[in-house]
Amino acid sequence: MKPTTPGRIIGIPSPKQWWVGDGPIEPRLVVVGAKVLVTFNAAMAFAQQNYMDYTVLWDIDNNLPIIPRIEGGLACQKK
Repeated sequence: MKPTTPGRIIGIPSPKQWWVGDGPIEPRLVVVGAKVLVTFNAAMAFAQQNYMDYTVLWDIDNNLPIIPRIEGGLACQKK
């Protein structure tokens, strides 16, 4: 395997939230049409007392996060 371009370093800001992670974890590059995205998990706080490890997509070309809205899922239930 040989590089096809010079490449570049990706600087994605992801501050530490409580005790979980020090930045993006388990990153993956995904190509969708002509768009290059990075998908990763990061600690997120959407509101006070509403924090979780969440999946984020990062638009490389525009340097912007895409936060997927997940609807219709089943919440974890205590047994």
